Amino acid sequence: MTDRIFEVDSRQIGQLTDQQLTSLLNRLLILEAEAHAIAINTIEVGLNIKTGDGGIDASIRWDTKPAKTKFLPSNRVVFQCKAENMGPAKCASELVAAPKKGEPQALKALVAEALRNGDTYILFTTGTANGKQKTDRITAMRTKLKELGTPKSASAKLLVWSAEDIARWTNDYLPAIVYVQAVTGRATVPGLKTYTEWLEVMPDDWAFHSSTSTNADILAIRKTMSQPRQAIRLNGLPGLGKTRLALESLGPTGGGPGLAPHIVYYDAEFEKTELTKHVFEWIRQGRRGVLIVDNCLPDVHLTLQAEVLTANSKFSLMTIYSNPSENLRNVPLFLMSPLPEKEISALAMAHTPGLSEADADVIAHMSGGFIFFANLLCGAFVRRMGIDDVLLRDNELLKFLWGAGNQVNEPALRTIEACSLFESLDYMDGDTDEAKSAIAISQIDRNEFSRRVREFIKRGIIEKTGRFIRVRPHPLALSLCRTWWEGVSPHRAKEVFEAIPRSMVDPLCERLKMLNTLPEAREVTAKLCEPTAPFGQAEVLFSARGARIFRALAEVNPEVTSERLHDVICATSLENLRNEHTARREWVWTLTKLIFHKRAYTSAAQSLLRLALAENERFANNATGTLVQTFQIVLPGTEATLDERADFLADLFLSEDEAVISIALSAADAAMRGEYFSRTGGAEHQGSSPSLDDYEASTFEEVHSYWSNVLASIAASVEAERCTKSAALSMLAGHIRSFVRAGVIDLAGKIIEMANRWKSMPWEDGLEAIRDTIRFDIDRLEESERILVKSWVDEFTPNSEDIDGQLSLYVSRPGWSEMHLAEPNSDSGELPPANQKVRELAQLCANNFSEWSPHLNALFFGEQRLGYAFGEYLAERLRERDAFLELVLMLMLVRSQSQGRINLIVLAGFVHAISKIDRPWSDAVVERLLSDNELHEYAIDIIAYLYPDLPTLLRLVQLLADGRIDAGSLTRFSFGGSLNHLPANDVSTFILALSLIGEEASWVALEIGYMSFFSRADVMWPGLRLAMRTLLLSGRLKFSKIHRGRDVHSWAQVALKILEERDDSEFSIAIARQLVSAATENVSSFDLPDEVAEKLLKLHAQSVWPVFADALLGDNPKASWNLGNFLGRGMRGNAEESKFPLASLDESILEKWLRTNKKSAKKAAGMVKLIDSTDGELAWTKLGRLFIEEFGQDVQVLHAINSNLMSGVFWGPRTQYFQKLTQILSEFDGSRVKSVRDWVRSFKAYLKEQIAAEQNTSDAQQVGRW
Repeated sequence: MTDRIFEVDSRQIGQLTDQQLTSLLNRLLILEAEAHAIAINTIEVGLNIKTGDGGIDASIRWDTKPAKTKFLPSNRVVFQCKAENMGPAKCASELVAAPKKGEPQALKALVAEALRNGDTYILFTTGTANGKQKTDRITAMRTKLKELGTPKSASAKLLVWSAEDIARWTNDYLPAIVYVQAVTGRATVPGLKTYTEWLEVMPDDWAFHSSTSTNADILAIRKTMSQPRQAIRLNGLPGLGKTRLALESLGPTGGGPGLAPHIVYYDAEFEKTELTKHVFEWIRQGRRGVLIVDNCLPDVHLTLQAEVLTANSKFSLMTIYSNPSENLRNVPLFLMSPLPEKEISALAMAHTPGLSEADADVIAHMSGGFIFFANLLCGAFVRRMGIDDVLLRDNELLKFLWGAGNQVNEPALRTIEACSLFESLDYMDGDTDEAKSAIAISQIDRNEFSRRVREFIKRGIIEKTGRFIRVRPHPLALSLCRTWWEGVSPHRAKEVFEAIPRSMVDPLCERLKMLNTLPEAREVTAKLCEPTAPFGQAEVLFSARGARIFRALAEVNPEVTSERLHDVICATSLENLRNEHTARREWVWTLTKLIFHKRAYTSAAQSLLRLALAENERFANNATGTLVQTFQIVLPGTEATLDERADFLADLFLSEDEAVISIALSAADAAMRGEYFSRTGGAEHQGSSPSLDDYEASTFEEVHSYWSNVLASIAASVEAERCTKSAALSMLAGHIRSFVRAGVIDLAGKIIEMANRWKSMPWEDGLEAIRDTIRFDIDRLEESERILVKSWVDEFTPNSEDIDGQLSLYVSRPGWSEMHLAEPNSDSGELPPANQKVRELAQLCANNFSEWSPHLNALFFGEQRLGYAFGEYLAERLRERDAFLELVLMLMLVRSQSQGRINLIVLAGFVHAISKIDRPWSDAVVERLLSDNELHEYAIDIIAYLYPDLPTLLRLVQLLADGRIDAGSLTRFSFGGSLNHLPANDVSTFILALSLIGEEASWVALEIGYMSFFSRADVMWPGLRLAMRTLLLSGRLKFSKIHRGRDVHSWAQVALKILEERDDSEFSIAIARQLVSAATENVSSFDLPDEVAEKLLKLHAQSVWPVFADALLGDNPKASWNLGNFLGRGMRGNAEESKFPLASLDESILEKWLRTNKKSAKKAAGMVKLIDSTDGELAWTKLGRLFIEEFGQDVQVLHAINSNLMSGVFWGPRTQYFQKLTQILSEFDGSRVKSVRDWVRSFKAYLKEQIAAEQNTSDAQQVGRW
């Protein structure tokens, strides 16, 4: 083989076009400049040959050394390219600008400037010419210059380069040779490409987007490859973007060409290459270049590397391969890993406009960090297609599993297929139950299985995370999984489902559902759900395992699974469905997924309806909530159209079952909602598909039609007496305003028509809705619409003859929007409209009491929103006070059991108003209530509004003592300012008398006393202090008898106020004993007031510590434990925190107690703070060291230290804490006490186990196990 096969000749140069010639010059200038350390930015080349160039196509000008190079005769050279054979005359005319009419000939502007500056002018032509011919051409050019009067024409630097000159320059650089051979069709080595040709064959459907990970690799590759005698190997699994990364690393950068002009690219995948022989010759000839060999086998790389690293080499080498498990000696390796999911998600969104963040996250997860799969998935998601085109073809699968040139290994294939059936496996070293199940599925030897797993881990297609393994990326795993399921029988599938451990069910389901877009998987699912197959049988679907697996199958084949589940649910009685708890939640989750699909909507909705009729769950996304949600016009959680949902709802309203009608009303309520939409998320994400889209109406007319149909269904049901008027109207009232706001006032009018047709008077809910519409939305309406809406008020307003309707509408249930204005205007004294109407009715009642009295009964039962105001206004005018009182008293005495307890708010307002103008009369009412045994239970309801005096209050105490009233009813006097008129002494007398009745009465007395001085302590506390102290010392405030949560707060606040005032040892000891007593009575330590114990130990330690200490060491172990939790750390925070009562005790007192009581150390070691944390580092406290150094010989003390350090509240992983704790334990490794050394060793071993357990939990979460 001669050298000429590595060269170009003048004939090849002669074949170049103008564009190709200029491109070649550009490459040669860059290569020449870089070979002589000349800055690339000194080069200017115009590659657009159709644009006027002023006589210059390219130039290079530099001011540094060298002054010239082998092919550049000076440091200022300009070129004019001509792809033609030019004689002397044509060469001369090339210098002259195109003639302009009436003007003399002149040099081209840039030529004149270049010659004036002393630049060398080179005519760069593809024609052939010998030395004499070149001289003739230069002479003609110089003559022309002289004719044009060009200064220094005789000394101008002029050169003519022929094809032979260009060929010699080209043959000095391999990339230039490759370029010329490629464009002239005479490649010496087929497949060699320049950077431009390499770029052209790269797929352009995925624009390159850099990321944090790729940026670092690009910089490192660029730096390495810019130096000769460098060789690197870029390796990694297929699909990671290795070739694209190499292309971007070596291409143009920062406005410059980068290494692109030096690139020679070769793909060695398809044929056994003799490239090594050519490279040897290139290096021997001293040629320069950057050689990229794609799909390069290991032995080829080693051969090429040896040549490139020789002393006379001017080459650098990068090879690319897809076998990350190879192990070549002395080969600099760039090993590509999958990109983080966050980076893939960001790239997917940048590449695919309009892609949702949720879909981008799915793509990132499924791609496994492989950019190739991310590209395919983006395309599939944009087209809303399945992932069949994303999965690996046979040749790709072979390349992934075994690399180029390797054959299928059956045991290895069965191994990885078994692993691919699960999202993850708890594998450890092959000894776990999950590993044994996978081995059983593979039906190969355990040792062989383990060996193959190790090989795949090394190769990178089985990802190992702690003890867990999983096949990655998803397209590979799904390809293998699909193959396995295609060949499995329903019987074999059932065996697998039943045999796997419970922990494998979720990983199996997570993998199964990802097959949802594959026809083969849907066929397998249909077979598994046939009536005689595993998932066609009720007993399987009723099991927790069967229901969970069925949920995954539902995502694969929604239509078949929906029908099958429907059959099972409908064949089960409502009683059995109501009692079913094991599988129900899985069923509801399954149906939430199924009902999203248009084709499964009806059967899924029927299933949900039946579960709703047997509802046994109380959260929002139960069967009822899930079904009702689907009727929303926005975010319904289904693809079903509005017409389909309206038809289903119409069928519900045809039912004779009250329970179905109730559900239908809820569904209709959701259907007619016009704003504020939400739904439970998650159902839209199913398997490997793009997120499903909630149905959206294409026009508002479609929504209008839907709402009209819903109203028609309700009307038909009511008029057929299947649905009650009251239930329908209560729901419909809530949509009057929303329909007006939505611009469908005609539909609001339909609701009004229905209510009128059903003669619903008064319709309080409807009137409130209409008034709210007028108040808040009237301005957005046209004048005619305003008149219409206002007319609706008159239609439902009771007339003056309808006394019951007026009382109901204005007193019992006025609109809530009216209620916030129900207080008189303090500035003007005017009453708001609601109160004005109530006053008018009260005046009418007072003026015509005999006529109105039969209608007043309704005001004393149920809700009376403005009842108090009505009573007050009635008192102003009514003369028949006694008759009114007798009416109410009669109701109190003969009240109906069905009506419930009487509501006396009207009487309370009445009597309170009378008391201001006729106190004797109101006192007589009180006397009547206190004297009549039948009325005692109502006395407090009235007396609380009358500012009672002390004698009255004491009579109530007597009634309590006699058992006529209950203690809890007296709590009414603790709020509302009922006793604010009394002096502190009277309140003290009242609460002390009350406390004598018993324990519950004492707690009520405490609450009354506390609220009497709350916010008025300066006025009331001096007179109340003694009574409150007496109350707390009475012994009747038992924490175990507390009925209200606020009682502890009241007790604590009173105790703290007394403790802060003075040194009262008797009181502090008594309070301490009460806390001890509470602990003894098993009151939870969480229910006792920390702040009181802290105050006692801080201010009264000498008095109270003996009380606590004796109890801690007492004979009642449960009480001691409870008190210890209360005073000590207990479960408060973590071991480093100090927020617990015992931390307030002076340490010297505690140390003295420890040294004088042998049993105390064991108890105290579990209560105190043993370690401190400073800047994240742990250290033993003084007490911590004390327990170990002085009491470490007692093993029980050391056990207490263990419990203390390991208890408390921690957020997140505790590994760091365990590690730091291990460090400080090492301080006692050399303790002189053997029990301490043993304890340290044992404790460290335990901490190591805990760290391993936490790591396992973290690993499990990382692979999707929560």
